[in-house]
Amino acid sequence: MSYPFYLGESLVATAASHDLTAFSNLVERNFSVIINTHAQSATVKKFRLAGLVSLITRAVYRAGGNPDRAFDLSMDCYEEIGKLRIDERDKLASVLQTFCHAAFELIPKTSFRPPNLLQRFLQELEQDKEQLSVETVARKLNVSTSYLCRVIKVATGRTPSEYIRLAKLSQARSLLATTTVTNAAMESGFSKVSAFIELFRKHYGETPGIYKRRLMCGGPSKSGD
Repeated sequence: MSYPFYLGESLVATAASHDLTAFSNLVERNFSVIINTHAQSATVKKFRLAGLVSLITRAVYRAGGNPDRAFDLSMDCYEEIGKLRIDERDKLASVLQTFCHAAFELIPKTSFRPPNLLQRFLQELEQDKEQLSVETVARKLNVSTSYLCRVIKVATGRTPSEYIRLAKLSQARSLLATTTVTNAAMESGFSKVSAFIELFRKHYGETPGIYKRRLMCGGPSKSGD
C-alpha cells in the first residue's frame, strides 16, 4: 500500500465530515507510517508523533471544536507520549487513540453538510495526478486559483501546490514496483527526474533507486507499506 503524505492534513476534512471511524483510522495510518519508518531515530519519531498530535488538534479546531479544551487534551497527550519509549508501540497507539476520541468529541454534532472546498480539493487529488495543477483543479472546483490557495493554506498550513507534488510523489512511489525510476517520475507528472529523486529522498529518507532495489529483494518498506 502506498502512503500519500498529504493524508495527515486530510484529518481536517475527515473531522469536518463527523466520521469518527474514518478519523480514527486515518490517525492509525499516520501512526503506523511514523513507527515503521526504519531510517529515522527514536527522537525523530517522537517529534513526528508530536506533529501528528498537532494535526489532530488543528483538525478538531477547524471542525468547530473548543480550541482551549483541544489544547488542554493535546498537552496531556504530549506528556503521556513523552513518558513512553518509541518501542512501546501498543501503549503509544493507545495514548494516541484515546486523545483522538476525546478530541473528536469536542466537535459539535451537526447535520450532514455537502463537502467543503478542502474536501473537494482532496478528492481531486485522487484523480489523474499526472495532469494535476493548481489552475486545473481550481477550474474544476469553479473557484479562482488565488481563492483556492488562500483557503487551503489557511485550513491546513500547506499550499495546493505542495499537496499536488506529494500526491504525485505517492503515485510515483507505487509505480516503482513495476517500472523504472525515470518512467515512474514521468508517468506521475514530474517534468524532471532529479526533482522527483530529491523530493522522494526528502520525504522517504532514501532515493527511489534504493527503495526499488529493496522492493526487488523483498526487503521491508520504510513506511510500513
